[in-house]
Amino acid sequence: MRRYSSFLMVLVLTGMSLHTGAQTVRDAMDAYNEAYKLYSTDKEATIAKFEKALEICNALGAAGDTTRLKIEGFLPGLYYEVANNAYKEKNYPEAVVKLKKAAEVAARYKSDDYLQSSTKLLGNTYYLMGNNAVNANALDSAIFYYKTSIQTDPRAYKWFSLGQVYFKKKNEASMGAAMDKAIGLGKNENDSATVAKASTLCRQYFYAKAYGVQKNNPAKAIEYLDKTVAYDPTYANAYYMKSLLAYNLKRYQESADAAKLAIANEKDKEQIAKIYFKLGWTYVYLKDGPNACAAFRKASESKTYVNEARKNMINLKCN
Repeated sequence: MRRYSSFLMVLVLTGMSLHTGAQTVRDAMDAYNEAYKLYSTDKEATIAKFEKALEICNALGAAGDTTRLKIEGFLPGLYYEVANNAYKEKNYPEAVVKLKKAAEVAARYKSDDYLQSSTKLLGNTYYLMGNNAVNANALDSAIFYYKTSIQTDPRAYKWFSLGQVYFKKKNEASMGAAMDKAIGLGKNENDSATVAKASTLCRQYFYAKAYGVQKNNPAKAIEYLDKTVAYDPTYANAYYMKSLLAYNLKRYQESADAAKLAIANEKDKEQIAKIYFKLGWTYVYLKDGPNACAAFRKASESKTYVNEARKNMINLKCN
């Protein structure tokens, strides 16, 4: 009797185990089918159902692999779509949370395409949050968002926007560093528009700084002018100003070198004659007669400087 009872107990337990296993597989399939039905109408509910089905599949082990693989194939795209919807609705804080989750899921299931898409969109979301912060004059917040965007997905135009914020905050060193990054990346990305904008802004900024300090601190002005032409090597006005300032500081060779660059990049003939006339005097102080004569001779081609230039040539006994 005891033996029979034991046999029945084993049979009952076995039957329960089989029943539980069969029911669990059905639960997984039911959850999968329910999720699939919601796919076209409610993506977030679809994700919840798929995650529930996935838990069951993982508990089943090998028996749940077929359904598990199907679910894992769907999840990265679903998470990305939900995040993208928040982005399209311009709910950027929510989009950030969901894009981070989408990237995490894509990495977990080795979906490189969705990982790349999520990361790129996350970077763009932070960038747009930076733009909104600039419009609200919340410049420190803008810096944070732009920097986070750059860390996530670096682009030349993002560095340019960051540089503009530093420009508004009058942070010269950080502005220059950001613009240098914008120019460097822009060249690599063939983003000529960003390169041109960054170069122009820096050229104008440093030239204005030089102009502002030239009377009281000509040496500092020359430093600013060197930065100016680093962003625009064809800027004749900057070379000419440097030539004049160096001349006044009695740095005559530096003055002559700058004058020659000014002449090489200047288009106006009268201005070229003016620079040659000053260059002639620079060579006089350098005790370089031949080059002084050559410079005055060039200046004499202008009606404005012809008389003075010829007098100097006579005094120098130019041939």
